[in-house]
Amino acid sequence: MVANPYSNEVRYSLGLMLHHLDAARPRRVRLATHCVEMARSAARFLCHSQLTLEVESATIRDALGEIPKVAAEVRDPQRSPADAALFPFSLEEGLRPAGEPLLVAASYNGLSYKRLLYPRQRRPGIFATMAALRPAYCTQPLAGLYSPRFILGLALAKMLEGRDSARYFAQEDRTMRRLIDTGPLWRFSYIVIFTGHRTA
Repeated sequence: MVANPYSNEVRYSLGLMLHHLDAARPRRVRLATHCVEMARSAARFLCHSQLTLEVESATIRDALGEIPKVAAEVRDPQRSPADAALFPFSLEEGLRPAGEPLLVAASYNGLSYKRLLYPRQRRPGIFATMAALRPAYCTQPLAGLYSPRFILGLALAKMLEGRDSARYFAQEDRTMRRLIDTGPLWRFSYIVIFTGHRTA
């Protein structure tokens, strides 16, 4: 399944990813995606940062050139790795780190409730995705979006919707505050945000 760069789930994920990236203060960042629209969506979050983006193709570089204050260049594999790499749903596409000291990734999780909705869809669990990066990277989960607790709260709100408007809005508000889960339920969340630090 290709991620929609303008969906709420991707926008929330990009916001979290770039928040953690900003804490590292990188000067050069590899934006690892083959999707032009995903690159544009991520670049809009970064247009106020003083950094250079390394992208996968000239097509993406040209598309980002239309966004003010974004400096982008095509990644050169012969050059030393960037300071950090962003993988917005692109590990699933087969893109891999090229020795960057830090990576920040968002991945769909095959262990989430969505597996019940699409039983024929094959998608690796988040543990397999993170394990594929070892031993070169030490991975650390940051958060999960759309955890089972969130889905349960949303279902409860929908049950109240036609019966009691006040309770429906109160329940939906409480549920939306739980959209991002940093507790143990991240393991079963639909989307997982994690970092990887190079070990060698």
